[in-house]
Parts: sequence; structure tokens; C-alpha cells
Amino acid sequence: MSISRIAASFFTTSLALVASAVAQEPVAIPAEVETVVSGGAWKSGALNGTLRVIVRTGGFEHIISYAQVDWIVEPQSSNDSGRVVASKVAETGSWRLDRPRFVKAKGAWHLELDAVETHFNPPIRGKWVVRDGPPGQVAAVLVKK
Repeated sequence: MSISRIAASFFTTSLALVASAVAQEPVAIPAEVETVVSGGAWKSGALNGTLRVIVRTGGFEHIISYAQVDWIVEPQSSNDSGRVVASKVAETGSWRLDRPRFVKAKGAWHLELDAVETHFNPPIRGKWVVRDGPPGQVAAVLVKK
């Protein structure tokens, strides 16, 4: 193979790589999404995977947050990619949620979120513990500090 053919091949390959990198669009994330955390693990029948929480926060005078828990299934093959099999918003009332983290206790994973109830003066502080079950099932419990 001549040097000119090698150079032409290299140039064509370089252009293709640059074009594919430029063609990738950024992911549009809504402004109210404050925090996204992945972690923990779940298993239900033959399916298993990881958990993700998306905390959305908004409001004017009283800030309120919503915590959505996603169950993401593990890829089943090299041609497969992970996918969300269920999502559920935890019922946490009108609290401002912060510092989401997955914690393993007694062999089970759960989600903990620090919380502030801004409708009181002074604001009430607490912690929400969200226990996940099979995909799509959560139970949220408020633990006051």
C-alpha cells in the first residue's frame, strides 16, 4: 500500500471520528433536576440491576422536592444496554430534599434524603428513608432529627 493511500485512509478515518463526535447532541436535562444519584442494587425474579434517584426541586417562597426512584435492569448481553424497567415518585409531602444517598443496612438497600419543611418558621428538619421493593414499589417514612 502506498503512502498516499495510507494517508488518505487515515484522513478519512479521522474525519469520520470527528463527525461522529460532533453529531452527538447533549442531553436536555430540565432545570428543576437538582440531583441524580445511582447506586444500590435490586433483584426481582430473573431481573436485577441498580437503583437511581432523580431529585427535582422547585418553588418560589416554599421550595418543594420530588424524589423519583428508577429501577435500571442490568444489560443481558454485550449487545444490550441497561434500561429503566420501572419508576416511582416517593410520597414525601412538601419537603425540600437534599443529599440523596443509597445505604445498605441489614442486607437491604434503601434511600436516605435529608429534608427541610420550609412551611414552618423555624423550618423543621428531618430525614426521609425510602425503602424500595420490587420494581415500581416504594415506601417512604419520615424520621425526624
